[in-house]
Amino acid sequence: PVDRDKLLALIHDLPASAQPRTAEFLREEIERADVAKADVSPSSVVRMGSNVEFIDHEDGRIHRAKLVFPDEARGTRLVSILSSVGSALIGLGPGQSKCMVTRSHRPRMGGHEMTRSFKAARTAIT
Repeated sequence: PVDRDKLLALIHDLPASAQPRTAEFLREEIERADVAKADVSPSSVVRMGSNVEFIDHEDGRIHRAKLVFPDEARGTRLVSILSSVGSALIGLGPGQSKCMVTRSHRPRMGGHEMTRSFKAARTAIT
């Protein structure tokens, strides 16, 4: 639960001007999540420090990135947990998808417009 506690503290300490929808989405995800034990295979779930291949259904491309805390997100292929992509990826297993409302703030479900969705193709620690 160290990462969970660190994430909750990070969200709590965010200034009001920081992406409130993303922070709220992440807080809700953390609160409802089952915390994985340390012996769970790193390739079975996206967690902090995971290297992940994912499909962003907004552009249809496969992306590769490492999920990191905001102070580590300096460089290419590093995705902050406080970004919309990072907050959507955490907790996904291979083949799982998650939808979220993006900056347009238009939820898209069923026969309506689709929201930005992400599908974890593969996770691995390198």
